[in-house]
Amino acid sequence: MWFVLHSIAWKRKLLLLLIVLVSLAVVFPALYAVQRTRQTMIEETQAKALDIAGTIAAFLNSDIERYRMLSQTADLVSGTAEYRYYQEMNTIFRAIKASSDAAFVFTTKYIDEQTDAYVLDGEDPQGDLFSPFGSIDTMNPTELYTFQSGLRAVSDLENDPNWGVFITAYAPIKDWRDHTIVGVVGVDYSAEYLQERYQRITFVLIFGFAFFILVISLSLYAIILTIHNRANIDDLTLLGNKRAFNRTLADVATEARKHLNPFSLLMLDVDRFKAINDSHGHLTGDKVLKHIAKALQQALVWPKGCFRYGGDEFAILLPSCNLQHAYGVKQELEEEVKAINLEELEGKELSISIGVAEWRDGTSLEDLIRFADTALYEQKRNH
Repeated sequence: MWFVLHSIAWKRKLLLLLIVLVSLAVVFPALYAVQRTRQTMIEETQAKALDIAGTIAAFLNSDIERYRMLSQTADLVSGTAEYRYYQEMNTIFRAIKASSDAAFVFTTKYIDEQTDAYVLDGEDPQGDLFSPFGSIDTMNPTELYTFQSGLRAVSDLENDPNWGVFITAYAPIKDWRDHTIVGVVGVDYSAEYLQERYQRITFVLIFGFAFFILVISLSLYAIILTIHNRANIDDLTLLGNKRAFNRTLADVATEARKHLNPFSLLMLDVDRFKAINDSHGHLTGDKVLKHIAKALQQALVWPKGCFRYGGDEFAILLPSCNLQHAYGVKQELEEEVKAINLEELEGKELSISIGVAEWRDGTSLEDLIRFADTALYEQKRNH
């Protein structure tokens, strides 16, 4: 029925609105966290590359005489001591590369400010990416800085036209005997390496923020519904209160005007309720009201159309119901209440008086309530 759909619709809209609002509140911190995570990963990768380059440089410095002889060799001849050292070091470099996830591990020597030459390389000698001894490459500014200053340095993500996008760290290889910079160690980490880690962490962050948004939205949704229900539900009978009645009456009337359908209003109260309170106490009176509320709900097609209007008075809305059918419902309700048997009443029978009024196009809601009230009081006078 339309009133059920209406209730579901506004709750769905409320939940969607909360999700949108919470998402808007979270999106900027989330974007900042994702961006900061990316920057942190770059900084961590730079630090990792610097540590590896520095460690390799220290290792080579410990046997600088052999490395310097290799670096200064014009032609590397198989079988010589330099060649054996070259083979040994390249094997070590390949192991370092494999264990560190670096894209490239190598050493170079200075040719001029625009050019360097490879000495050692951690690539497979049979592979396309291997740089043979003495092969020439372009000097980049970070590498040149290390050659000139003798200090370690690391680049941001930079695009090398020959090799791709990398973070590269450089550490100087120094001959402690004359303080000459013999060469530099280079360690590359690729953009793909960063992207893979970044995607994993970003997925976790997005999932975490989405879960946070959902939890906060559902929590706020539950709180709002609880507040809404407490503001619109009578604590004793658990029926809608007068505030809920007024709102629902307006909704029913709007729907009735839209489809030009009549609807009916029943106003009822408990006969001799004051005498019940005076004779048996207010706790018994409360129990009477709760049992009557339950009986009314059980007898109605639409239980949510039943309200505690105030005191011992109840209001019932019957959508798409004309006056004749409303009188039939009235009789059923009277019989349901008469069937209530409470031990505290010591055999006394409960009864209610009901006033019925029908809304038709042109009837104001104030007049409808007044007509039902008048009919109620007329019936009470006849009891």
